[in-house]
Amino acid sequence: MKPRRLAFQLLSITLIISLTLGCGFLDSLTGTPDPNQELPSLPDPSTSGILSLRYASAADLADQITREDASLIQSFEAVQEALARAGIATVDVNGVYVAAYLPASPMPDTHPDVLTLTLEARDRENSYRMTVDEFAQALSDLGWPFSPDSSQGEQLIDFLAMWISAAGENPSESQSFTPLFMAEMAQHQIPAVDLSSGEADPSQAQLSLLELQLFSAAFDRIMIFPQTSIPPSSGGAHLASLSVMKTNSTLAQEDPCSKYKKIFYGPLSTLVLPQAIGQQLSDFGITYSVGEALGKVMEKYGMSGEQFGKTMAAVNVFARISKLIEIYSSLSVTVTVVGDNPVHKPLEGEPNLEVEFDAKVGVSDEDWKNYEQKYGEFGTAASRIAHDCLSTLGIPTLANTGDIAKAVEGFAVEWRITSGSPENGYDSDADLQDQNCSYHLGRLRCKLVSISDHSAKSSFRVDVIQSKPPETQAVHESGVLESSNMKVCAAVDASEAPSLSTFINGAMGGVGIADPIAELAGGMILKLGKPEGCTRLGVTYHVQKGWKVDGPFGETHIFGEICSGLEVPFTLNWDSSVGLAGTITFSPSSENGGVWSLEGAFESYVTNAGEGSYTIESSTGQAPTNIVIQNGSISQTTVGYGTITHPIGSPISIQLIANECPPP
Repeated sequence: MKPRRLAFQLLSITLIISLTLGCGFLDSLTGTPDPNQELPSLPDPSTSGILSLRYASAADLADQITREDASLIQSFEAVQEALARAGIATVDVNGVYVAAYLPASPMPDTHPDVLTLTLEARDRENSYRMTVDEFAQALSDLGWPFSPDSSQGEQLIDFLAMWISAAGENPSESQSFTPLFMAEMAQHQIPAVDLSSGEADPSQAQLSLLELQLFSAAFDRIMIFPQTSIPPSSGGAHLASLSVMKTNSTLAQEDPCSKYKKIFYGPLSTLVLPQAIGQQLSDFGITYSVGEALGKVMEKYGMSGEQFGKTMAAVNVFARISKLIEIYSSLSVTVTVVGDNPVHKPLEGEPNLEVEFDAKVGVSDEDWKNYEQKYGEFGTAASRIAHDCLSTLGIPTLANTGDIAKAVEGFAVEWRITSGSPENGYDSDADLQDQNCSYHLGRLRCKLVSISDHSAKSSFRVDVIQSKPPETQAVHESGVLESSNMKVCAAVDASEAPSLSTFINGAMGGVGIADPIAELAGGMILKLGKPEGCTRLGVTYHVQKGWKVDGPFGETHIFGEICSGLEVPFTLNWDSSVGLAGTITFSPSSENGGVWSLEGAFESYVTNAGEGSYTIESSTGQAPTNIVIQNGSISQTTVGYGTITHPIGSPISIQLIANECPPP
């Protein structure tokens, strides 16, 4: 199926299933279960969030989600707490399991949703869904009023920094959690990004589905909708748009997705969006409370009330698209190096070194068993309703973690080396000989293969090549160790998965969705629906680096190069203004220093000799900076006059200057 067609259909479904929800949604979250439903039941929570994590900070939660030794359950519950802090409840059709901190977003999650978010967020070092640049482009397409004066990504970075700064002034305020948590999660990616600085590169700052959802909820949770029973207080709210609110009062309330809508979508989903995107956004009649933390940041950012309304509308549409992606295909991918990491480049005369990477989708059997025992039944009713809704519309939902073995047939992984190539290596020819791999539009695609009921993998190989010039054995033994890396990424591609050609022909025409919507949203849908993971292979090699010496040595001048390292004996030259000249040899007894000996002469009647000890001086954690003559003496013998000995009175420091040395 063509990407544009897939994007068009997914967006159509997003809008279809969000058309007719009324104001009863907020009440339904705390309602009693249907007596005819046999579902797991818990009493409504008396407090918000996860009790054991109630006092955890944003930094604590980010650590627990991403900690390498954290179990799936520990990461899962930390994600639930983060969602609750951001105003997002965990629900099923029979009630609330984890209550949101107020104000609450009208768009909750189920346990399967939380699992999807957890599997990606726990590998936050390498896994993400969008860069800030890509997110800014998506928001711009949906109507966020960016200025033309600078790039959209840079403006979103500025906004995030301003938001984080404002939250830091009042970290205990409920709406401060989201920006502080986003800042903490950015510290866990590799390389880490400081979102609070305002200087982060938007093309390098990465966001997981979890952070994207928290961002959206921050806007949703401060909305007041005219069609609800919550009246805007006079003088206390700003009107985002003076346009009349459009609702679809003619659609039947009992369409095939009515149950789904009552669980997942908020009051904004009563809007019909049949027009071009620019026209749609002007039709929202949203109001927002004055004095809310986010509103203050927006005012400081220079947004008018009307611009803020368009911003909120754009974020809400994005939230609904990402929610559909969670249901459509709840996969995440983790990339690892098989074997040693780092590896050393081949020496001169050695063949290329083949290194294998694995991209794994899903979880270990042990993690899945533990999850099923504690949470397996929760959320299954809502998940079934969502899948039934899409199935009724002719859309087969794709894989989720519980049925990977059945669902990955036809799935592939797109592999690419994003940095460190070709200087460190490139795709191995072995990949072309693998029957599961082929090149498609310039990218290597390898099929996913099931390895258990709950996981699948794809493999990729690279050839690590020699240095230029090749590292000789002599350089390997005496050179300086350097390091680099190769970044390898894998993206799950479901374009060959079950066909979407069974999509109901009249579904799009029934609500009059125009082509421009799919054109604008297509890129973000394809990006959101294509989970990506990356990892880095460390590559080491030796180079013939050394030091240069050129400076004073007491009353004389010392000079020369050190190319064999400071761990083996080395010799420098010295001379004086009166014609004396000679050498000084340093013999190390350890990496910290050793003994020195000096010899020299002037013509045939003056000779010099000396000896003593020296140390190597380094800045903390840095390369050596000085040779320090600590003690000893130098004697001068003149024919016919005898010998004079000069003791080293105080330490003499000789500066080491980093220097490139030619290969031996």
